[in-house]
Amino acid sequence: MKISDVTGQVLEQQNDIDEKVANILEAYYSENEPSIDIGSHCKECPYQEYCWREKPKYNIFNIYRGSKAENIYEKNSSVAIEDLSKDEYPKGNKRIDVQSYLSNEIYIDKEKISNFLDRINFPTFYLDFETFSPAIPLFLDTKPYQKIPFQLSLHIEEKKGSFLKHKKYLHKQKSDPRPKFAENLLEHCQKIGTILVYNRSFEMSIIKSLAKTFPDIKNDLLALNDRMVDLLEPFRSRYLYRSEQMSSASIKKVLPAFTNKSYKNLSIQDGLSASIKYEDFFNKRMTGSELEAYWEAVDKYCELDTMGMVDLLKSIRALSI
Repeated sequence: MKISDVTGQVLEQQNDIDEKVANILEAYYSENEPSIDIGSHCKECPYQEYCWREKPKYNIFNIYRGSKAENIYEKNSSVAIEDLSKDEYPKGNKRIDVQSYLSNEIYIDKEKISNFLDRINFPTFYLDFETFSPAIPLFLDTKPYQKIPFQLSLHIEEKKGSFLKHKKYLHKQKSDPRPKFAENLLEHCQKIGTILVYNRSFEMSIIKSLAKTFPDIKNDLLALNDRMVDLLEPFRSRYLYRSEQMSSASIKKVLPAFTNKSYKNLSIQDGLSASIKYEDFFNKRMTGSELEAYWEAVDKYCELDTMGMVDLLKSIRALSI
């Protein structure tokens, strides 16, 4: 553990507190809303939906970042994609996004899709992890904010069109989840077949970490990484695209764009919420009926991640014909 004295940096930050408090109070007591134009500074602001309510949800700030978007907005006095001149169209993948949006047509590169599908063998294992990252390490030989896996969901398709098997593990004890997690992972993923994940760099990094922690099963764990295919690839690389994705390859955008499923009706809708609440359980801030509701919610969330991949692959196969 390394301890650093940051007193000086903290004291420096205190110099602006009085001014910031005065500005906040002035805005709070004013009868008028602050007159601040929209822009890239709105990113992740909780009031963005309100301030942008009259703007198109898909706009130039989905296409460009920072000063580039700001300059086009200032020039055109509009955030609408329709108001872009052709010389303002982006290059690469974002050009595909703009053209798909304006034409309202799906984009698909059948050759690249076919090559991608050729890499997927049976049995196919649709796999997803959930992790939490405690700031203060809870387990021996772990670091601050290290990702600790506590849950997995796995749908197994033995052959094309066969009945899906669903395997899962959720650690509900206040002990290190990793031994049982690794045990279940190896048991359910077997030794042959494609392991399909969404954004494989995440799952691969977790497995590499487990391999360091458990050297006796290191080779078996690392062998799982050799079998992984990333379902993110065709969406991120624009082998296919629908305008409903709004220039995003996140599964939260891709899933409703290509299937009839979405996360909007779930109690837990993202991995960060699942992680924060799991740490609340570990620190005894969540018990009783609240905890039972969490177990049910995180179970449904993780299962949708893998069932969503099943449906996405079906959609890709159908579109490739």
